[in-house]
Order: sequence, then structure tokens, then C-alpha cells
Amino acid sequence: MELLVEHIGGPLRGYVNRLPAPCSAIVGSGSNVQVRIEDPTVEPHHLQITATEDGLVVANLSATHGSFIAGQPIVGPTPVPDGAVIQLGQGVAVRLSREGLPVRGAPPRPPGAGQTLVASPDALRAGAPGGPGPGATAPVGGGGGPWPPAGGPAGGTMILGGPGGAPLPGPVPAAPVPAPHLPAPAGAASGPSPAGPGPMPASAAPAPAQGIGRFALVVALLAAALLGLLVLVLSLIAG
Repeated sequence: MELLVEHIGGPLRGYVNRLPAPCSAIVGSGSNVQVRIEDPTVEPHHLQITATEDGLVVANLSATHGSFIAGQPIVGPTPVPDGAVIQLGQGVAVRLSREGLPVRGAPPRPPGAGQTLVASPDALRAGAPGGPGPGATAPVGGGGGPWPPAGGPAGGTMILGGPGGAPLPGPVPAAPVPAPHLPAPAGAASGPSPAGPGPMPASAAPAPAQGIGRFALVVALLAAALLGLLVLVLSLIAG
């Protein structure tokens, strides 16, 4: 982390002092200060800046020209936010900020947070000691081992007991999914649709013998027509 002192007014305007933090720095015109500003209105020890991870605190050390923030004089140690502009003397101003603040870790999660356990049906049905009771959980996949499992849940889904802590009777059956309703074709009789496609009736499927008979009938008709046509042509030639 670093303390940044950006000069926005005075002889060092545009310059930035970078100081390792946490630190306590003195701003003034003296030779033994951390931020030196040579200006007639800046005293040798004019302003003290304390920078830590918790924030910034400034204190006025000048007895003549003073230090100001937002036009108000600084009296005693004063916490200021990052980006605060401090005026020293006349026409001298610095902007204070911190850079590279450490990221504070998130608080530890409680055991089992964000996890789900799935209890085996055998463990849920069990009513003997060691089975699920009020607030108890079943180990994943059932089987032997301590109840509840040591170290808390390791992943999966947790199913608690039923009302009053009684074990659940068993797996809850899934709700039936209704079949989609399809509109009846034009000309079809209205009424409830059958539960499902049943076996095709014997009369609906044409037998192989019926197909052969129809083919033979068509061939006989074509032969008779050709024979009649041949007789007619011969009669015309003979006449």
C-alpha cells in the first residue's frame, strides 16, 4: 500500500509523492520532512498525515497560516476520506489518497453452506436409533458409518425428516405428466382420445392374398381389352 500526495496547487503542481504505507508523513518546507514544499506560506512542519489500512488522518502543525479542508480549518487529528484536498497556507493544495489497499478476505462460510445432501431411501425409512430424527441428515448413499457423518456434509442434497421429526415414508412419486392434447382431424367424431395407440385390427392390414388377387384382375382386364381391339382391327382388314 502507498500514500499518494498529489500536488494540485503551489510550486509543485502536477507532481505526486508516493510514500510506503502505513506511515506518518510530515508536509512542510523544512529539510527533514517527507513531503517538502518550498513556499513562503508553508511552515517547516506544516501538516502531519497518517495513512493506515483503516483510513487517513491529518493534523495541523502550523501556528501561523493553518491547514484547511473544504474551507474549514483543521483542528487536531481529523479523519479524511481518500481523495480529500488539503489547503496549506495560500495557494498550496494537495490531494491525499491510498493506493494498493489489501483485499480483505470474506468471512468463513458455516459448515455445509451452499451444499445439498441426498439421503438414501433406506436411511430415511429407518426408525431405529441412528436413523434420521429432528434436524438429522442421512449420509449420501446410505451404508455404514457414523450418524451424522463426521465433518459435516461433503456435497450432495440433504433431506430432513417429516413433520415432527418422523422419517419420511419413502421416495415421493413424481407427478404424472399429462399427454399433450392434439386436435382431431376434420370429419373425425368428437370424443375423448384413446389412451394410446392400440394394436392395428386385422381388417385394417391388407392380407398378401388380397393384393395378389387385385393385380390378377387388372391384368385380365387389360388382356381382354387388347383382344377386343385385335378382333376389331382384323374385321376392318377383312371387310
